[in-house]
Amino acid sequence: MLKKLEKVRINKLIQGGQALGVLQSGKKIFVWGGLPTELVEVRLTRSKNSYAEGIVQNVLEPSSHRIEAKEPESYLSTSPWQIMDYNYETFSKKALVIDAAVQHNITLPEFEVANHIDESSSYGYRNKMEYSFYGDEQGLHLALFKRGTHYKNIVSGSALADDRIDIVATATVELLKAQNVRASDLKSLIIRTSSSGDVVGCLFAKIKDFPELVVPDMFTGFFVYYSNPQSPASLPTEKLQSFGKEVLTETINDKNISYGVLGFFQVNLPVFELAIARIAHYVGDQPIIDMYGGVGTISVGIGAKDTVIVESEPVNIKYAKVNTSKMQAKIIQAQGEKALECVTKDKILIVDPPRAGLHKNVTLAISEVKPKAVVYLSCNPVTMMRDIGLLGAYSVVDFVVYNFFPRTPHIECLAVLELK
Repeated sequence: MLKKLEKVRINKLIQGGQALGVLQSGKKIFVWGGLPTELVEVRLTRSKNSYAEGIVQNVLEPSSHRIEAKEPESYLSTSPWQIMDYNYETFSKKALVIDAAVQHNITLPEFEVANHIDESSSYGYRNKMEYSFYGDEQGLHLALFKRGTHYKNIVSGSALADDRIDIVATATVELLKAQNVRASDLKSLIIRTSSSGDVVGCLFAKIKDFPELVVPDMFTGFFVYYSNPQSPASLPTEKLQSFGKEVLTETINDKNISYGVLGFFQVNLPVFELAIARIAHYVGDQPIIDMYGGVGTISVGIGAKDTVIVESEPVNIKYAKVNTSKMQAKIIQAQGEKALECVTKDKILIVDPPRAGLHKNVTLAISEVKPKAVVYLSCNPVTMMRDIGLLGAYSVVDFVVYNFFPRTPHIECLAVLELK
């Protein structure tokens, strides 16, 4: 890692959460830990011909919006915007959305950043955490990767997490220590909680000959998986141990929704319910296509009377069938771009794609078929604006930004598109 410190004046925040400045050489530098107008000293972590990257080491002239990070040693791992006051965070997220819209020549109606929380309660909201591990002379520790580097920070938990997550994560580490499990034999630990009391954990190991664990009573389910060590991802290759149930249940808009510990589910439910309420108000009793539908959370949450759910992941399909068993629902297991026949003119299309946005074939199908309306929930305003720009027959009639992920640069947006 490069050690040199450079003085940098921070100009602005950019998509993804870094700050942008210029080195004395004239080269652009993307910085973690800085705020606009600040003069900072930066340790370079990467230097290319056209740009550099770095991490703030010293703040020489602080912004009036800078506050002390709740986790000064590890905030870059999970929540790099701990360093700004909450009002400035919401202001910055709105500004980044406007920038993305301007970049793609999208006209947005007046909009707000909707919150369920205030500055004093912008922590402890995550119902899911994934921890790595680190080993040293003192033994095994929970760890998180430090953003912008390949290094790990030893942590005792995360300020963003539900308290129960860190309690059981710590208990799991002690359990592994007692079995003399080494960090090199482990990939990660995923823990999810629900408001109904479920606490389910998954431990991913790099070895198949794993010691039998006596699972703490606080878990309602716990699973040990062998995960191919050739892949950095924590994906199950073979189940080694199993205790209790893998399912968690939440109530959204007075409706029970079940999902698996390894499936997709929202991590900040109070704010997600605001989005569900707005979608429900717009859709009413009209039939919908719920593409990238997961476990059916949106269809069930809005009380859809007639829905077609398109989802590719088997673990989500399993619970979508359970969650919609008492509804008029059709479940299709396919990637969105492989189920274009589901896009019809007479139904509202709801899409909630991954960060990459809509597949180009999906946007082509929408442009050709012209469904009566498109409701687009996105975790990436840049790809969302790109996609909206490709749907020239539509205009944005309603738009909201939701702060699903306080203290982080992640932004969730909801757009309602209608034919011009």
